[in-house]
Amino acid sequence: MSAIIAACNMGGEATIKVVSPSEIYVSIDKPEHICITSFSVSKIGPDRAVNVWQVFRNTESKVCIDQFQIGKVPGGFRGVGEPIIMSTGRYEITALGGEYAIRQSFDVNN
Repeated sequence: MSAIIAACNMGGEATIKVVSPSEIYVSIDKPEHICITSFSVSKIGPDRAVNVWQVFRNTESKVCIDQFQIGKVPGGFRGVGEPIIMSTGRYEITALGGEYAIRQSFDVNN
């Protein structure tokens, strides 16, 4: 299974490659001067979205990355909550850096 989704949103693009429910990669095409400071994944339900995974850049960290593997905490970041197990459904990623934000929905199919 493989899907690539790209969309413009607030000055950038996110490309999401779903290899399998346990192997999902996100690349963010953002302005060069922006550093992503938080990244989250929410599962979209019938009534609301539920945050299932989130990472924040450590305060002292100067790392500036634009690629994430969902469920893996990159160096210089800290994770919140338990490691996630992606199930079939619709999800949304949100990446923030200062006033920059990008949000993109995607589907996971088993």
